[in-house]
Amino acid sequence: MESTQDSRYIIGIDLGTSNSAVYYVDTEKNLNLRHFKIPQLTAAGETSSAKLLPSFTYLPGNEITESQKKLPWETDSSILIGTYARDQGSQVPNRLISSTKSWLSHSGVDRSTAILPWGSDIESKYSPVHVTAFYLNHIREAWNHKFGHLEDADGTSCTLENQQVIITIPASFDSTARELTIRAAEIASYKNLTLLEEPLAAFYAWLNIHDKKWDKIIAVGEKILVVDVGGGTTDFSIIEMDSKKSLHRYAVGEHLLLGGDNIDMTIARAIEKEWGKKLPHDEWTALQHSCREAKETLLTTKKQSVTITLLSKGSSVIASAKSADVTKEQVLEILNEGFFPELERDAKPPKKQTAIRQMGLPYASDPAISKHLLQFLKHAAAIAHNYDESIDPDQPLAIHKLLFNGGTVIPSPIRTRIKKHIR
Repeated sequence: MESTQDSRYIIGIDLGTSNSAVYYVDTEKNLNLRHFKIPQLTAAGETSSAKLLPSFTYLPGNEITESQKKLPWETDSSILIGTYARDQGSQVPNRLISSTKSWLSHSGVDRSTAILPWGSDIESKYSPVHVTAFYLNHIREAWNHKFGHLEDADGTSCTLENQQVIITIPASFDSTARELTIRAAEIASYKNLTLLEEPLAAFYAWLNIHDKKWDKIIAVGEKILVVDVGGGTTDFSIIEMDSKKSLHRYAVGEHLLLGGDNIDMTIARAIEKEWGKKLPHDEWTALQHSCREAKETLLTTKKQSVTITLLSKGSSVIASAKSADVTKEQVLEILNEGFFPELERDAKPPKKQTAIRQMGLPYASDPAISKHLLQFLKHAAAIAHNYDESIDPDQPLAIHKLLFNGGTVIPSPIRTRIKKHIR
């Protein structure tokens, strides 16, 4: 599906587990990178454009009228995509599909079978491939709504179908996940598509920022570690610049289903334990989404505490309401002790996956991202030892530069913890 056909616009899509984003270049004006704000439903009957499209699909029932589902273009009203889908789904979780990217990479299920929402008893379900296509189709329709009336210098319509599109994927995606991503794009009517691994995309973005001086910052032979911790996955990659100033992958880590979703679940488990009762599936899902909102608020603002309230099923709303306070101190403790602990260089490797975990996904058994990072750096050292026997294969490989990517590593306390394991 890859094409070298020229087009007026070159469009880049970061198809994320939690959020998706779109950037583009207009080659007939200049080569400045621009952020495409994506029109979407943000509340019942309300449409606005945002820099991010939350990667959530909601399957509405009779609680939402047709007029409340309308977008500025004709679309399938049996599904909702984006902000309103995410927010409505937190209230009716058995109709919400999330973590689709994780499902697309899950080799333990048939990813072309209608299994989502996982664990829900509703009749209408969709495959991970088709849900991925929903997000890509929404982006296509949103693009065409804004740019479809334009033409390029040859008089060709500037609809997304006629543009060069680049979709980023984890470097650790297996061949099946890559093929299914292409299949989803085909379902969404994409024609000129290229897949780009996320660590390289992050590195190219850094190069764009340092356009005039990047080759003065990076020397030949230096190894750049890309730490990408998103909503559902963690990826480690090492990129090296050779003598011809070409960039290539030096090492790629295992595909880890470990990220912001796991942090949300850990916070939710602590609250569930505080309440002293195991929650049913729909209430657990609602609590998990509330914990995500609380985590993001506490890590990106000066707020020290957030109150979470969960309404359980029952005849009396007041009698069935549960609440809990989540503090910034608690969240940082969970992050520091559970996900980013300080480790010695000879720390034991992470525990191997032994069973399918929460929500049907094979999350990494050991949540300590620090352990996975050290293990990856030792793996990279073993590779380097084959070319340079002076490198100790039992010690983490020395890294010259560190590049962060992914929403989970935006907070500075997390970056500080990770830096302590780099030499």
